[in-house]
Amino acid sequence: MGDVDDDRAEIEEMLSEAQQDLNAEQADLDSHGTGIVGAFSRFKNWCASHKKRSVLLVVLLVLVVLAVIPYTRYSLAGLVIRHGVEVQVLDSQTNQPVSGADVSLRGTTVKTNSSGKARFERVRSGITQLGITKKYYQDSQTNITIGFKETTLQTYALTATGRQIPVRVTNKITGEPVEGVSIVAASADAQTDKDGETNIVVDASVTTLEAELTATGYNSQRVNLTAGQEVSANTFALTPAGKVYFLSKKTGKIDVVKTDLDGANRQTVLEGTGNEETTSTVMLASRDWKFLALLARRDGARAVLYLIDTSSDKLTQIDSNNAEFSLAGWSGHNFVYSSRSNAVLDWQPGQSQLKTFNAETGQLTKIDETAASGTNYVDYVAESIGSVYLLDDSVVYAKNWLGDSVQTAGKRPALYAAKSNGNDKKLVKDFDSSYLTIVQSEPRELYVQQSGVEGKTTYYTYENAVLKQDDTLTSQSFNQFYATYLLSPSSNKTFWYEPRDGKNSLFVGDKNGQSGREILSIGEYVTYGWYGDAYVLVSKNGSELYIASSGQVIDESALQKVTDYHKPSLSYPGYGGGYGGL
Repeated sequence: MGDVDDDRAEIEEMLSEAQQDLNAEQADLDSHGTGIVGAFSRFKNWCASHKKRSVLLVVLLVLVVLAVIPYTRYSLAGLVIRHGVEVQVLDSQTNQPVSGADVSLRGTTVKTNSSGKARFERVRSGITQLGITKKYYQDSQTNITIGFKETTLQTYALTATGRQIPVRVTNKITGEPVEGVSIVAASADAQTDKDGETNIVVDASVTTLEAELTATGYNSQRVNLTAGQEVSANTFALTPAGKVYFLSKKTGKIDVVKTDLDGANRQTVLEGTGNEETTSTVMLASRDWKFLALLARRDGARAVLYLIDTSSDKLTQIDSNNAEFSLAGWSGHNFVYSSRSNAVLDWQPGQSQLKTFNAETGQLTKIDETAASGTNYVDYVAESIGSVYLLDDSVVYAKNWLGDSVQTAGKRPALYAAKSNGNDKKLVKDFDSSYLTIVQSEPRELYVQQSGVEGKTTYYTYENAVLKQDDTLTSQSFNQFYATYLLSPSSNKTFWYEPRDGKNSLFVGDKNGQSGREILSIGEYVTYGWYGDAYVLVSKNGSELYIASSGQVIDESALQKVTDYHKPSLSYPGYGGGYGGL
């Protein structure tokens, strides 16, 4: 703007000087004569003596003349001015957006989206032609003027030459409309708008035809469209993409099975051998469903801990030692568990170990192991590992002493913490007592009970890696029911249930288990897990699996049944690091 103002000032100065020169020439005219020849002669003399100014004046006069004419005005502006242009194409009969139409402007063609809109960037100003074409519609050619400013949304109507078929598409789990569903039928196509609706225009002679529905994040589906103006005849539900894995005893053996989220496309991932134990075969899924930990006795006399990678459904061994396994759960892609060796005697060190397995790298790491001493079952003393909990990316656990009372005198149980990858193990506190007990009170909080010091019981709260004595806790409050908070894959939400008036009320809250919103209160349903942050899985009677929206209040009719499944007698209260533990 500074340069423009400077040029304007210079031109005004030149005009002022020119006016003075003209006044002088007028005086000369009065003294030397009048007429066209005289005037031309004087102007010629002035130009000869003011060459720079005369050229600028001529250019300025030419630009002023051209700017008065619309066509040349916008053409000149187009040399330097470019901005965005957005148009919307609507059906002239239904007034609904026309998706997939080709809109052409200044040599560029853009297809309209699900809202019937096409946007062009950096378009030259000026008068040009806008062309719109789509099969089974009349072509449209319109002259438009692109001005000096950003063009506001302009709407254009196309007239259908074929038969209109209204279509609506919803989410099968939530019932909500699905935007951007591509509908392709023969040589016709359309996309649903924000209301999940569209009109697909087909050949006028067609009454029914097959179409394919596809949308990002959903399973594709083939449907039959029926001509007519009633959208209810062409309302379809798409299932969100994804697979749920579970144990099934439908064949008489315990198999690992997967299905779509609505229970369709059932496939056996791992066929049971028949050696699996009914009560103790367990499978826990990581929060993103990318990995499964399976504890099963498939061969031999002992159960083995396996990993299933759901990207390939490949089965590998995590730990196959001669041991009894206790599962703690998933922390990200680290699976934490403890093992008690059958080959190590009670008075020998290392009988029990706390381990973590990284499912991505296949690395198995020992976090801790037990100490022990003695020579037989009478005089031995040994540590035990118990009450293992996962808090964010940390593992918190207790180590107690067992054995001969004389030998255990003076031994100090302790509370430990480590990263879930096995690093940074530290002693939180050792206690002058006989035994430690831990419960999980909230997603990121533990209560610790210290008992056995002269009959006195002391309570502590462990939160944010800090242990503090808590005199507000009592035996009653310590031993009451505490919900198991299941963290969503993003860790931003929690899902839990509480028994209330003889019914199980299910809640979704924030990452700390606060601001709970009741989404289901029917009675026999309990939490099972998440699928993404948008859906929750619930179990009924320990054998029926359902899926529903995490953002809605659910009644029983809104529950989408996934499958019947096999649940072992084992459960994992307080388990929040994955799914399938309740």
